[in-house]
Amino acid sequence: MSNIIFSLVKSEKELNRALNLAYLEYRRKKFIKASNEKIYKTSFNTPSKSVTFVAKNNNKVIATASLIIDSESGLPMDSLYKKELDDLRKKGKKISEISQLAFDNETTKSSFEEIKTINLLLTLFKLMFHYCLYRGINNICICVNPLHKIFYEHLFFKDLGKGLKKYPAMNGAPAIAKYLTINKQLKKIAAEKKPAVYKIFYKNKPNYKMFGGKSRLTFKIKI
Repeated sequence: MSNIIFSLVKSEKELNRALNLAYLEYRRKKFIKASNEKIYKTSFNTPSKSVTFVAKNNNKVIATASLIIDSESGLPMDSLYKKELDDLRKKGKKISEISQLAFDNETTKSSFEEIKTINLLLTLFKLMFHYCLYRGINNICICVNPLHKIFYEHLFFKDLGKGLKKYPAMNGAPAIAKYLTINKQLKKIAAEKKPAVYKIFYKNKPNYKMFGGKSRLTFKIKI
């Protein structure tokens, strides 16, 4: 059984390790072109626009995800779903987008069972969910492969817009948009209808101090 340590990236060096993993996995899936830097970095990867979480096993980054916070620069998804995102903005919603989600394929395929990899993903989601609560963010949005839509729907993500689209930034990969609304109703519905999902999001909460300033607090799970 391994101790997996989750943390919020606090330095440029840590960020580059996370973005290197995203680069390697996106290249493996042929989503992006090769680059000499070997990191998948966008204009949204700045402290004012996003936060990045990592999961480490023996100090090796084995999973990562960035949460991009809506700003004057918008969100990456605006390139495909601007109208739908603007509809949320017009309602006064503070929105965000999950991006650069990646797992170390070599580690997860050789050392982890599928259920353990899912636990890695769910824990990253837990931390992003609670970061949104910490920041008062109302919606988490994401573009996903249609093959994965049922997984997100199980977590109460709903369709954002209609129809399948091709994502130019991901080499034309098929994508559909999903969004999660974070409110008191979600907590009530999860508790009543899906206790397992309620447990994922609301039990064993992280210490919110890990989200602020230069705190080095971490969140640990055993796999």
